[in-house]
Amino acid sequence: MNKIIDWIIASLFILGLVMTLFRINNPWFMIVVDIAGITWSVIRYRQSHRGILIALGVVLLIQLVFQIITILEAV
Repeated sequence: MNKIIDWIIASLFILGLVMTLFRINNPWFMIVVDIAGITWSVIRYRQSHRGILIALGVVLLIQLVFQIITILEAV
């Protein structure tokens, strides 16, 4: 089951990257990707205790804050 979740999260990250490369800016989708990535990194960190997962979670949290600021500026 963990491998399936890993593939789903990886697919979301790749889709977000492709959307960014083609300049398709959808902040709501990126917020979903960020929240899923933060949740995944925290759960996987509890299982493996690897510091890189915490670093990934922090980077995604920073990106989430910027996405929320982008949405609030547009309103």
